[in-house]
Amino acid sequence: RALKTAGIPYQEIVVNESDKQSIDELKLIAEKKGVTATMPYVLVMDMETKDSHDWFGFQPDEVKKLKELQA
Repeated sequence: RALKTAGIPYQEIVVNESDKQSIDELKLIAEKKGVTATMPYVLVMDMETKDSHDWFGFQPDEVKKLKELQA
């Protein structure tokens, strides 16, 4: 909701409890980052540079940074 409210384009991918492979991948990403795998998981990709930034959970400050970058 925060991305939509901020006018930031996004693609939502729903991961169901039965999708064990995706859940395991998210847990592995979280483990590598040293955080808990809480939803949502947000992956931001710069399509020109291929740089990426990601986070788990609702992070209003991260959404605010994206909004500022978009301006």
